[in-house]
Amino acid sequence: MGRSSLILVMSFSIMLMLLGNNMSRVSSTAMENYTAYYSSQMAHNIAGAGMNVACRALYENPVWRDGFSNKDFSGGKYTVSVTELGGNRLRVTSTATFFGLTRVVACILQPSSFSRFNYYSVTDQSGYWITGDTLWGPFHCNNTLNVAGTPVFMGRATSLKGINN
Repeated sequence: MGRSSLILVMSFSIMLMLLGNNMSRVSSTAMENYTAYYSSQMAHNIAGAGMNVACRALYENPVWRDGFSNKDFSGGKYTVSVTELGGNRLRVTSTATFFGLTRVVACILQPSSFSRFNYYSVTDQSGYWITGDTLWGPFHCNNTLNVAGTPVFMGRATSLKGINN
């Protein structure tokens, strides 16, 4: 009776020690995964922030091509370069580093064209969009959009000064 009780207690002790060791290892691995993911996302987000700052600089000054070099941001650094591709297109590349991880975000920019709109209106002051009117494709009104009823816009519809019902 004493010998089997001793074997039973030792078996449970060994099993619980193995279970505790496994739980400790899983917890450590989870923390390492979390840290790696956090660092990767922060590097990506810093690169995105560099891209946003560069796009803002281009919006304010369309001939700006200087870029940025090793700008501090949120515990990391970003570098942005602007390259002319020809045809009035630019490649903006933002490279960020956060705790030794590097991520790159790049995009190609070109001016928008009025030809992309299905309907582009400087003013709709003399007319109204009414029930039964349907417009396919993007639409923009550079003034107030006059609406009477429920017209249907099948693409994106925008107006500079809102809607007049």
